[in-house]
Amino acid sequence: MEHQPRTSRLHSPGPAPSTLHDAPPTPVDASVVGTVLGGRYRIGECIGSGAMGVVWTAWDRRLRRTVAVKQLAARARRAAGCPA
Repeated sequence: MEHQPRTSRLHSPGPAPSTLHDAPPTPVDASVVGTVLGGRYRIGECIGSGAMGVVWTAWDRRLRRTVAVKQLAARARRAAGCPA
């Protein structure tokens, strides 16, 4: 019996499965700055953006400290089963 290299028995790789991580970064809406969420969090500057959404600094008015708030992208909300 002829020896076959192990890798020759593998299937050729096809295109990678499409995932949320392959998606382009979420666009940043600068009009969000200054908005107060739930009467508690005043949105500050954007500190990051990716396929899942946008991350903002925010001032927590109750705790009186800076926190991070993630604004989920519509596609991330759909993937998580959340309503639009």
